Amino acid sequence: MKKGEIYLVDVDFIDSSESKVRPALIISNNNYNKSHPDLIICSITTNSSHECFLEIKKEDLASGQLYPGSGVRHDSVTRVDKARFGRKIGKVTADFHSALVNKITALFS
Repeated sequence: MKKGEIYLVDVDFIDSSESKVRPALIISNNNYNKSHPDLIICSITTNSSHECFLEIKKEDLASGQLYPGSGVRHDSVTRVDKARFGRKIGKVTADFHSALVNKITALFS
């Protein structure tokens, strides 16, 4: 499992009352991914109404495909155990991953 890859992941709702399998983008770097039992992700959604939504366009995908209008909620960063990951469904380009990290970083400045 590597930085920039998209997997189906069983993620908890914010209140941890339930979980849902949804696509998620791995944002943690490969050294972290190799040495930890969890990965750091952002959820992918089609709800574009949020101000922290970064659309994943077709040209942003190095492989795979997503529903049209899908994007990343860059204010929704979480850690998920590797055991909750399903199959790989794609990968974003390095440029998209960098843009996403910049958006996340901007939330703290």
